[in-house]
Amino acid sequence: MGLTPKKMVLKRAIFKQLQYAVKSIKRQELICQTLLTNILIGMGGGVSAEDVRGR
Repeated sequence: MGLTPKKMVLKRAIFKQLQYAVKSIKRQELICQTLLTNILIGMGGGVSAEDVRGR
């Protein structure tokens, strides 16, 4: 219980920064997955998707 207000503020700031970092990393992962999916569909999946639709 010997935390000074300054240390409390610092800890809270670091915690918020960590939360923000985790959120942005998750968002970037999502963007990367979407891009990868789009690239894969564009390369090879587009033809097979059209084939499935045609049948």
